[in-house]
Amino acid sequence: MNRKVLRFTLAALAALTLAVTAVAAPLRKNRAIAVILYDVEPGTRYTSLSSWNYYGGMSYTHYASAARGAALATETIRSALVRNGYKVVSDQITARIVKAQPKQPGPGAVKKISRAHGVSQYVDGTVEVLDTIRNEFGMYTGSAVVMVHVYDSTGRTIFSDSAMGKEVGATPDESEIKAVRKAAEELAEKITGVPANPDVTDGGFYVFVRGARDLKSVQSVVTACKTVYGVTSARTGRFDGDWAQLTVFGNFDLKELQKAIVDKVPYARINDITDSTMYVDIY
Repeated sequence: MNRKVLRFTLAALAALTLAVTAVAAPLRKNRAIAVILYDVEPGTRYTSLSSWNYYGGMSYTHYASAARGAALATETIRSALVRNGYKVVSDQITARIVKAQPKQPGPGAVKKISRAHGVSQYVDGTVEVLDTIRNEFGMYTGSAVVMVHVYDSTGRTIFSDSAMGKEVGATPDESEIKAVRKAAEELAEKITGVPANPDVTDGGFYVFVRGARDLKSVQSVVTACKTVYGVTSARTGRFDGDWAQLTVFGNFDLKELQKAIVDKVPYARINDITDSTMYVDIY
């Protein structure tokens, strides 16, 4: 196949992919959308750095003991819609809807809300933050489940799905925040048809190594990472006694990275892995 034909074929496939993506998106951009998610257990699990008052949006400047996972999920999905050109109702309208409907509405209530507040499309759902687990590295693994339903103005369900986020953080709050955001981003991708982060490693993928006897052992992991297709760079960020933090950049397959470390580093074992962090033990 010559280059001109190949370029034409690739362009056609790209156009087809975009067309399929556009059809898959359940919402229409020119119609007013309200997004309100609710917590399964309000205030009992989630104690993040943010709070949502349905007027001023998110605030990350202070601790809020009653902050809710649904706040972060709501803002994550709203932001994705705005970023991709969708028409989202104001905070003031959202506040009026919450006051009139403090609990998750059913299809019948959605129809009334739409008429009363001029909403053409309605996104609601629930957020549940699960128990946080502390791992062998002293880090915390948080998990959260986000479920959404998308309705038209008649109360008809046009989309429904759920996602589970699992992320690691230095504190329980950090791991929970990251888990909620991860699940909400996955659903936002399905609602908009646009990936939230095409390159998962754009800001750097972290590899924590434990059991490294010396810098040479750490460097062997760095070298293994560099052999993976799509890795643009890998470097040691911190080395402290028997553990090290590495940062890997590029657009690569996490399974390939995991395989390279296990195959090329003697006695290496993957302890845990998420979309942003990998933990490696060297025996």
